[in-house]
Amino acid sequence: EHTDLPSMTLRVKCAKALGCSAQLNLGWCDTKGYHMAGIGGLVAAGAHLEGNMFAGKHYDGRSIRVIIGILNFTFQYTIPIPEQQPLLAIEDMSERCLEEEESVIHLPRKLERSLTEMEDEE
Repeated sequence: EHTDLPSMTLRVKCAKALGCSAQLNLGWCDTKGYHMAGIGGLVAAGAHLEGNMFAGKHYDGRSIRVIIGILNFTFQYTIPIPEQQPLLAIEDMSERCLEEEESVIHLPRKLERSLTEMEDEE
């Protein structure tokens, strides 16, 4: 659970245009700090036809951004990435097992039989 993690944000933009354009992003850092990659295009003369798809990770690794453009609408999702917790819980558990005088490990029967057979062969 990450209760202190900011929630995902969605920004919707509606636009009208006249003309045509094309865009190609190859992963370079944009002005907001995201390394965006993707392609998009627009043709508008009375009717509006647009398609965009871009995605990128922030330089600090704390969020990703996905931009999808369909017809007159552009949807920009910003999704936080939870920080990866170190494996302290596993280390604590292994230390507790070592501190206890008697540790019991329950193995599946199939694996238990295999280990017994290997011991008998030695």
